[in-house]
Amino acid sequence: MKGMFIKDILLLKGQGRTLPVIVGCGILLSVAMQQSTAIVYLGIIISMLTLSTISYDEHENGYTFLFTLPVERRKYVREKYLFSLGCCILAMLAGLIISSVIVLVKAGSVTTSGKELLEYFCGAFLAVSFILAFSVPVRFRFGSEKSSVIMIIIFGIAAIGALAVTRLKDLLPMKTVAAAITAVESANDAVVAGVILLFSLVLLLISEQVSERIMIRKEF
Repeated sequence: MKGMFIKDILLLKGQGRTLPVIVGCGILLSVAMQQSTAIVYLGIIISMLTLSTISYDEHENGYTFLFTLPVERRKYVREKYLFSLGCCILAMLAGLIISSVIVLVKAGSVTTSGKELLEYFCGAFLAVSFILAFSVPVRFRFGSEKSSVIMIIIFGIAAIGALAVTRLKDLLPMKTVAAAITAVESANDAVVAGVILLFSLVLLLISEQVSERIMIRKEF
């Protein structure tokens, strides 16, 4: 698995010119908009960037060559999840540092507190988990070209679902909505963060198991 990590790191290193641009955009967005924007932005962009390593692996019958080496399909799948998640966590930590520095520099016009930065970090982790959990199995199953179209459809359905939930709020009694908001606001921050972390990890674990089955049954 160490060799696969090195391979993917070198693949990302080949795209090194884009990383300063991505970080610069994150800084600009955090300065111009909400200070915590860099956390979400860097996490999501890096998650998509790490997924490009799958495209490199399958390019020109790459899997056929890769699996003639002492590389197990299960370990290959696990490495993809660990590598992608690790890169995303590092990116979000970098975004957290950037956001914290901007908050300190703009002390006179702060719109984000330390608590909100942590909330955005948890939200970004959940968003990254969703992206990886759905994108990786789809890429393994359908390949890079078809998976792009399928992911657009999936995220479109998710957006419609989110809009439906928002509209549902308007249909519920005001007392029910107010009680729900009060319950969320009064919840312990550590408990909420723990629930988000646990849910994200369970989601990724289920996705990883699905991806393993896809790769084991797939013929190259």
